[in-house]
Amino acid sequence: MSDLTSEESFLLKWLDKEESSALGECESHALTVLINLGLAEIKDTSDGPWSRVSLTQTGDAKLTEQSS
Repeated sequence: MSDLTSEESFLLKWLDKEESSALGECESHALTVLINLGLAEIKDTSDGPWSRVSLTQTGDAKLTEQSS
């Protein structure tokens, strides 16, 4: 898996702090990259900025890899 930028790494760690976060709180290019890499996902887009974003199992594994 590719290396993450500091902004992407920060967002990955930030998303790990809660079960899910509102899309409007974290929508950015970094989130798009995390989603494209399979590290994060949007649960339901019907709520617009209130849609929920969370880490995937792959995202959890990437965090473990980064802390090693």
